[in-house]
Amino acid sequence: MAVGLRRDDTGGRSCVLVLGIIMVICACMWLMWNEREYANTYNMLVETQSECTPLPSSEIVNPILNEKLIYITGKLGTSGPVYDNQFNVSGDFVKLKRNVEMYQWIEEKEKGYHYKKDWRSEVMNSNLFYDPDDHHNPGFLPLTDMEWTADISTIGSYELSNDAVAKISNFRHLHLTPKENVYGDTVYAGDRLKPKVGDIRVSYKYAGRAVKGKEDVVTVVARQSPGPVLTPFYTADGHGILFVYQESLGFEDVFNRQYYSNRIKTWQHRLYAFLLNVLGCFLCRFWWVPSIIDGFRISTLIVIITWLWYQPLYGIPAFLIFILIKVCCS
Repeated sequence: MAVGLRRDDTGGRSCVLVLGIIMVICACMWLMWNEREYANTYNMLVETQSECTPLPSSEIVNPILNEKLIYITGKLGTSGPVYDNQFNVSGDFVKLKRNVEMYQWIEEKEKGYHYKKDWRSEVMNSNLFYDPDDHHNPGFLPLTDMEWTADISTIGSYELSNDAVAKISNFRHLHLTPKENVYGDTVYAGDRLKPKVGDIRVSYKYAGRAVKGKEDVVTVVARQSPGPVLTPFYTADGHGILFVYQESLGFEDVFNRQYYSNRIKTWQHRLYAFLLNVLGCFLCRFWWVPSIIDGFRISTLIVIITWLWYQPLYGIPAFLIFILIKVCCS
């Protein structure tokens, strides 16, 4: 269905046309950048995989491999437990995270203003309520969220660098030992059955369990630095390599996941750029079906042209097929 414009609205039509052209140009540049990034990442992964040395054990250190890229898998360890001294909560973890919630008034707007009490991790500013006088909240949390990290974390005989520790981020709920003011996995400051506004409750999560006999297994691809310490490995073109998985993965599996991640990210950007192309074509033509067809043609052509430069093995046959289809459909 066409979208009608007033005949005397030539200025507005010109602005819309220019906007459409700009959107098409931006979409094309986006596609070119995306295909370049895909090719560079793919080539980097191929090079990295060929240079990486898989180690048979995380307990054995070979000094010859210093400054080289290695693959290891093994059990997590730490230099000691991490603590929250305020509530005497501790454990042998790489990270311990405290989450604080306060019982507060909550304002809901639906056919008028309604109020209820509930637990929230952020302060609800009651001064902004429609009726603040009868629904007052404290202006701050008496406790804040916190995160503690073990001084030293290891995999077998290898120490994890700060960059590697930062990638251990799969948090799980910490089950607390039953004691006073602890119910389930939550510490209550107040009556949990009849909470009052201003009462708080605290729960915990951990990442990287290093409890003796229950250690998490971690897989790492990184540079073996003297120490030995697992640090990022940098390729000649500046790409940083540091893969950390909180599970046991084979050498091939690690890189297959990276290849898959690269493909998914590339297709996401292709889709977004294609939609931008279609919208730009629509602003130029004001017909949806031709705009979708044109957007697909432009996007496909830009991808193929970029392949000619970065992936000629695929780009040349794809370009010939594109030309053949174009000739046959003409």
